[in-house]
Amino acid sequence: MVNFGVEGTHYTRVDGVPTANDEGKKDVQAQTYPFLATASSVISNPGADQVTKDIAAFQAANVKYLYKPLFWNMNISMPQNIATIDTAQAVEDTIKDCYHGKKKVSDVQAAISTWKSGGGDRLKQWMTDNVLSKYGTGQ
Repeated sequence: MVNFGVEGTHYTRVDGVPTANDEGKKDVQAQTYPFLATASSVISNPGADQVTKDIAAFQAANVKYLYKPLFWNMNISMPQNIATIDTAQAVEDTIKDCYHGKKKVSDVQAAISTWKSGGGDRLKQWMTDNVLSKYGTGQ
């Protein structure tokens, strides 16, 4: 349902493989519904059973190397005066400009310095005092 819609309405089977019809192409696109309800580890390769088996085997072999993201399952509410500092939008924009050759690495370093002096160091200290030292990283 999530990946293909309703059989007969959004797709028909061609040689056993769900194939989108015009309604399915319009209503059930890969980016439309999966982000709402599909688990991140779903493996779906209709008609390519060996690919599915290989991916599943790879994931099973490598699961021992997984780790939880920092602050896993934590809900952190920052004070309003430092919440906007958290976005670091000027730094992000400067990094993107550097990727595209519009700015130099020295501009990125300057943007980081400006962010730090404009509250980034306060944010770092708040996170250290109120999250890391009390709860760790969630690892």
